[in-house]
Amino acid sequence: MASFGFSADDFSIDVYPENELSVTIFQRLGTQWRYSFGGATGLDYNALPAIFDLLGIKKKKRPQIFSDLQIMESAALAEIHKSNK
Repeated sequence: MASFGFSADDFSIDVYPENELSVTIFQRLGTQWRYSFGGATGLDYNALPAIFDLLGIKKKKRPQIFSDLQIMESAALAEIHKSNK
């Protein structure tokens, strides 16, 4: 990053504390995007149980986090496909 004139602060975002865990998991899923000939189609949810287990996420929190992930995924896909047009 530094060789291109960027610092970590150039890529920071403000996240409400109650959303930090969902954002962290979304970031960890960054290598789990599925693609087709038309580009990104969505996240590969098969990786989610392993991430939940590795991070020690309790089962009662998982449905809300999953819902949060779908919202972020939808927004990301809209942005990805907008820039491809």
